[in-house]
Amino acid sequence: MTFHRFLRRRGLSEQSSALYVRTVATIAARADRLALDLVTVDVPELDELANLWPWTRSSRQLLRSTLRWWWEYIERPDAPVAAIRVPTKPQGRCRALDERAARALERRARADGGPAGLAVLLGLYAGLRRAEIAEVRRDQLGDGWLTVVGKGDRTRHLPLHPVLASTIASYPPRGPWLFPAPASSSHVRPTTIWTWVKRLAADAGIPAMTTHQLRHTALATALDNTRDLRAVQQLAGHARPETTALYTRTTAQRLIEVVAAIDYGG
Repeated sequence: MTFHRFLRRRGLSEQSSALYVRTVATIAARADRLALDLVTVDVPELDELANLWPWTRSSRQLLRSTLRWWWEYIERPDAPVAAIRVPTKPQGRCRALDERAARALERRARADGGPAGLAVLLGLYAGLRRAEIAEVRRDQLGDGWLTVVGKGDRTRHLPLHPVLASTIASYPPRGPWLFPAPASSSHVRPTTIWTWVKRLAADAGIPAMTTHQLRHTALATALDNTRDLRAVQQLAGHARPETTALYTRTTAQRLIEVVAAIDYGG
């Protein structure tokens, strides 16, 4: 059985399985350069190998997870998974656009009239991740709802915002994908979505914009206006409400209201 098939049988998504297969190939190549064997590598050797990776939480987590799955695949009984150190998780922070910037970007996206504008609106009005935007199919749209397959192959059903529904209705169909790749039967790559977002954000006067900020903005705005953590959790597709709570932001106006609420009856 191949490593990829093993991962799929263990319930990992196609995207995650492919990532681990690529990563273990990279790890093995670096281990070869150090004359190390992944089957028998010990803790001091593992430290030497891990030093080739950046000291970031995401990089070290990927290294640890990949080796954990790989050693399980080869049935190594004494796998030193715990020896791979991972930095402490930094405190999450909301990176939503402020209201002025969000309005400017929304106007620019609606005026675009093309795939870039629609991609931005899917982020701002549905809170989709970059890969989720790239992979939207026409058959996922119907009766005013959008079906999204997100991280871990989890499916969520989202009502389409009227602005988004209107924009999609006027967008000419070009095959099964909402964003088909040129000269291909597949969809555009997530990096294409990132390029579109960067361009329209720059047009709107927003420098250094990331695609994930669209998601932060959608979820933070929904929380600001509804205070309904459970419903926004469903919109986001988060497994835990604590994750959704990280998208809570404190605006200047809200701070003014909080300070004004301090009353000692004097």
